[in-house]
Amino acid sequence: MRDRKANAFVEEIDKGRTKIRLNFVDTTQTSGSQGMRSEQDVPVETPELYQDTFAKIQQGIFVRKNLQ
Repeated sequence: MRDRKANAFVEEIDKGRTKIRLNFVDTTQTSGSQGMRSEQDVPVETPELYQDTFAKIQQGIFVRKNLQ
């Protein structure tokens, strides 16, 4: 089975400024003959995935700011 996981680290730098760090990994789960399970994480290094994600975050921030 293959999944994609994300970790996000959000840190407020100053009032009104925030730093965001994202990490994506593709996780493959395997099962052995004894029923043992293991996972292997492979970092996702595709720039387009990160650019698209940050564009969506930026759009969400824009919408929230303009609803206030």
